[in-house]
Amino acid sequence: MTLWLILCLIIASGFFLRVRATSWGLPYEYAWDEPEIMNPAIRVIRDNVYRPTAFAYGPMNAYIHAGWAVLSVLKAVEKGEIRLLWDLKTDWDTGWYWTISSPLVYQRARLLSVFCWAIAAIALAGACRTLGMRWGTVAVVALVTVSMTNYENTTIVAGGSLPLMFIALSFWGASIFLKSGSWRAYSGCFLAAAAAVASKLIFVPVLLVPICALAFKQYEKKRSIDFWQVLVLAVALLAATILLMFPILLDPSRFVHSLCNELNFYGEGENGASFFVHLRNALLSLLASFDFLVLRATKGTLEVVRARPVFLLFLLLSIAGIIAAFRRARSYLLLFGLPAVVNAWQVSGYTGEFFARNLFLALICCAVLCGFGFEWLVELAAQRMSKRVVGVAIVASLILVIPPMSRIWAVTEERAQMVDSRVLAERFLRQSAENGAKIFVASELHWYRPVNDPQPLNIAEGSVLWLMKNPEAARQWDYLVLPDRVGVYDPRKEVAEAYHAWNAAVARIPAKTSFPGGIVYVDAPTKSPAIKIARGKDLTFQFQLSTSRVYGQELLSDKNSPAAFLTKNGSLAVKNYWVGTTKVRLSTPVNRIVVKGGGTNPFEQESQPQITIKLFPEGDPSETQPPVEGIITVSPGGVREERATVKLSPGNYKMVVTANNPALRFMTEIAYISFEP
Repeated sequence: MTLWLILCLIIASGFFLRVRATSWGLPYEYAWDEPEIMNPAIRVIRDNVYRPTAFAYGPMNAYIHAGWAVLSVLKAVEKGEIRLLWDLKTDWDTGWYWTISSPLVYQRARLLSVFCWAIAAIALAGACRTLGMRWGTVAVVALVTVSMTNYENTTIVAGGSLPLMFIALSFWGASIFLKSGSWRAYSGCFLAAAAAVASKLIFVPVLLVPICALAFKQYEKKRSIDFWQVLVLAVALLAATILLMFPILLDPSRFVHSLCNELNFYGEGENGASFFVHLRNALLSLLASFDFLVLRATKGTLEVVRARPVFLLFLLLSIAGIIAAFRRARSYLLLFGLPAVVNAWQVSGYTGEFFARNLFLALICCAVLCGFGFEWLVELAAQRMSKRVVGVAIVASLILVIPPMSRIWAVTEERAQMVDSRVLAERFLRQSAENGAKIFVASELHWYRPVNDPQPLNIAEGSVLWLMKNPEAARQWDYLVLPDRVGVYDPRKEVAEAYHAWNAAVARIPAKTSFPGGIVYVDAPTKSPAIKIARGKDLTFQFQLSTSRVYGQELLSDKNSPAAFLTKNGSLAVKNYWVGTTKVRLSTPVNRIVVKGGGTNPFEQESQPQITIKLFPEGDPSETQPPVEGIITVSPGGVREERATVKLSPGNYKMVVTANNPALRFMTEIAYISFEP
């Protein structure tokens, strides 16, 4: 009874802290994963678009969140946040990746992540009890509860929360199968493993769990392994995974595009670190995820800032766990050790971007091995000491959970009490300004685009860039809530001058008041920007911003969205014969058109995608004889800059862009189109 009370207390406290943090930052969002999952999920229920636009997170993620969102939408309508389902907006509607039209829908989606964590904790407890652990079960649940990496990814809409649940369920089913031979439990293990991969592809090593469980059971009964049966199982697992990702069959071109995009993103990143550097990063991140180490990222690697004393206890439990699992049953050691090793090796193999959350599988396995170690040490102590002494030792060990839990409590309170400075500013104006005042709130709190930052620009109406291109629109608003300055990496002189002019204009505005911002990012360093409140009539931005560079997002519209979608890097991926239009303002003569684009076909290098660009003078009713028509051939298997020579005078134009890719199964990606003198 005492054991179950302690388990319930740990799980309940972890659940409470995570639920309390689900309001973090709303009605704005700061974590990259949230729109990456929620935008496709909203399109599923609103537009019936069943396409794997975010393959790294898996179609299952989008579908489960879509089903959950149906219930959330009903609640949002009841509370008056939206009137109809079609009031929900995504990046396809606005061109802005961080679009959020219903905070309640997002908060409920975060709550789903919390439920996934709770189910995972219960499943791990069940697996540990099935394998004969008592106090080791408490150690496992405690480690998973106080893991900071786990906490950060189960309080937001994250790609790892659903796989975490499915991985834990798969281990539970495998444990029951090894103990009792229940094929019903094995079926659950089989389906949970396939669902984990369909939720996030990087967790493909979890497929080893049902394979190893079957092989170990065969060896236990016959002292041999039927390799043909294991091979058939592996093929069946692959088929089940593909079936759960059935958008592959609905839209293979998007699937291949997304797959190539993710392989490029994870495998060819900017830092180019070696395998051994990433292996070291993986091991350090595992330790840091349990809050045993404090790390700092520097120059593509991780440095240990501080090691907590409890780190030594973790090493002791890990060594004891390996010995205990080996003594109890070697199959247990392989069942939990092999997937952990493969997951760490797999993540270490990426020379591009490194994310600790991709080690969730290894995190669970390490926690279970530590549970074996704790159980074995308790058994050894019970053989040599009185029950009272052993009980005191167990309680003393559980006290070690308090410091990491208190740190999670501090982060929870910070997030629960934080109010976005844009909300504070708008609240202040609603209370102090005259009734009916029109208030403009820029969707960017701090706009930046450094060299290595893939965050797309915001070209939506109501953005800073929109105001820069339409300075007269600012006077339509009584009050403006703006970032105190914007800083966007762009090598072109005219754009840099425009940004400097904008910042100077904002600095000249007699500010009504200002609010400091304090945002804690999940995937980025802490930033503390500030915003400024001013009257719209006071904005005197006279610089005429040329639109000599058109980003892919600006070509997206409701009419062509079924044939195009935004990639995670802000580019526009389009199908064959797609057509997009936008307006262009040129302030200087143009001699070259530069297109940064390319195909997503890594196999058929002979096929040459082409991007056709036509420019018509503004006001030309016929649009039959464009003064400029350029056909630019781009790379079939990567995004690069390509140039074409043209002659074009300054003025306002309508640009029509057409994509033609001979490899019909693949898509063409457009990052931007630029006009150079």
